[in-house]
Amino acid sequence: MPEPIFNSRVDLLSNFGRVWRHLSARRKIQLYLLVALTVLASVVEVFSIGALVPFMSVLISPEEAFENPLLEPVRAMFQVARPTDLIGPVSVIFCIGTIASGCARYLLLFLQARISYSIGADLSVKLYERTLYQPYLVHISRNSSSVIAGVSVKANELIVSLLYPVTILVSSFLMLSLALAALVIAEPVITLGTVLFVSLTYLSMSVVVKSRLGTLSRTIAVSTSDVVRLVQEGLGGIRDILLDGTQHEFVASYRRAEIALRASRASLQVISGAPRFFIETAGTLLIVGFALNLALDGKGVASAVPLLGVLALGAQRLLPIVQQGYSAWAAIEGGRSSVNEAIELLEQPLLSTRTAERTTECRMFSSEIEFVNVSFSYSSALPNVLNNVNLRINKGDRLGVIGSTGSGKSTFLDLVMALVSPTTGRLYVDGQPITLESTREWQQQIAHVPQAIYLSDSSIAENIAFGTRAQDIDYERVAAAARVAQLDEFIQTLSQGYSTKVGERGVRLSGGQRQRIGIARALYKRASVIILDEATSALDVATERAVMDGIHQLPQRITLVIVAHRTSTLLECTRLVEIKNGAISPVDGFPQTP
Repeated sequence: MPEPIFNSRVDLLSNFGRVWRHLSARRKIQLYLLVALTVLASVVEVFSIGALVPFMSVLISPEEAFENPLLEPVRAMFQVARPTDLIGPVSVIFCIGTIASGCARYLLLFLQARISYSIGADLSVKLYERTLYQPYLVHISRNSSSVIAGVSVKANELIVSLLYPVTILVSSFLMLSLALAALVIAEPVITLGTVLFVSLTYLSMSVVVKSRLGTLSRTIAVSTSDVVRLVQEGLGGIRDILLDGTQHEFVASYRRAEIALRASRASLQVISGAPRFFIETAGTLLIVGFALNLALDGKGVASAVPLLGVLALGAQRLLPIVQQGYSAWAAIEGGRSSVNEAIELLEQPLLSTRTAERTTECRMFSSEIEFVNVSFSYSSALPNVLNNVNLRINKGDRLGVIGSTGSGKSTFLDLVMALVSPTTGRLYVDGQPITLESTREWQQQIAHVPQAIYLSDSSIAENIAFGTRAQDIDYERVAAAARVAQLDEFIQTLSQGYSTKVGERGVRLSGGQRQRIGIARALYKRASVIILDEATSALDVATERAVMDGIHQLPQRITLVIVAHRTSTLLECTRLVEIKNGAISPVDGFPQTP
């Protein structure tokens, strides 16, 4: 059973209201001005249609038009003395009205598009911002392709399936209301009959296609995510795809998703435009029938020519407006699922500026990091990864962490970095608990070197100073960090040196070179705590030894937390702990700080 049209209107108002709350004051003012311009354009449109009656009357019967009291202001303004002299002024007024109507409609279309897409850009930026500022647990629980589709593709639906169509609906409603009011005054019976016919036609079409539009909406939303996912998976796994020769499987899957997406959009376009042809044909036949009826009744068509002209011009002007309104409604219905997904991303809670942004002043870590009865689970339905952990890390410690795969080493590091919060217990730094308000300050003092280093498609220097604007990079710090990471000698062999582009994800570098850039990045940050999570696993033994020697020679004010599978990497650590069965315990044979 099709969903009632009323429910559709409620959803539209609800979605528009949800988006409205995210608009800046400037954009809201622009929308108010757009409504005012719409009213003005509607008045001009009514004037241009109404001016056709005296224009046609003067052309057909100047004497009768000369006596019309409605034209008295024109006769007085232009000092018209003879009926035939009235043709010129009335023609000029009609032409001015027509030109003004065309200009107003163009200006309205221009501003509708510019304002809608400017607002869309603002919303897309906000959507991206709110996505980036989500907690770490939110990011790892999501499907990245769905998020990418929402940010890069479905955010556009806020424009094409909500904002722009709504402005079209509002302008269409205002123009139709004023124009129909003028036509009702001129010929109430014919106008009301025509309105009833057109309204029933579009309403019937809306009821018939409502269910179909809902299906298309869901297909478009799902297929959009599938297309992004398949591109991401295909390019991300290109090495295995080439080795296995499975390109055809990925192409076939992509073809199915792309065809479903394009077919749905094509169907939506057909549904949006179909009623126009039927209405135009029927309207033309109605005007012809009206003229024939006058001729057969012996009343003569000549006297009705002005009225027929008004009806023809009114149909020519108003039917496209009605069609625009219907197409806007169809676009809103067809994009409803994608719009809902985009709005959900837009309404993600945003961390306060104090917790999300870099602070200009940061109280430095000076004493100790302490876990007090810390337990952690990723979900209430899952067992604890860590259980009742009590551990103290003193400033300047070189703490080595070992444990089997899946023992919780990465979770332990995430807790140290405050990317996740303990399920129970507390993390203290210098005796102060790490809370939501102090998380940003603490994270500023940490540098992280993961096993898989992310590199942007930019220069080596920009990747070492990752997140810093190019004009703000301190190249002396970059070079110093590269020297400690045993990277400077390699860079000196490159023709462009530190300006050498590394390619997407560092594809032009070896695994060891990428890893050393990651280590240099951590050193560039000048953090109080450096965390290395299997950071040297991609290096050969000799290079690893040289890199670790450089790292261990860092000033004692820097605290190191090193996770490694090779115990040789941890020989110079001052302490060594093992994570096993959710517990952290010291390893015999290493000096342990109490």
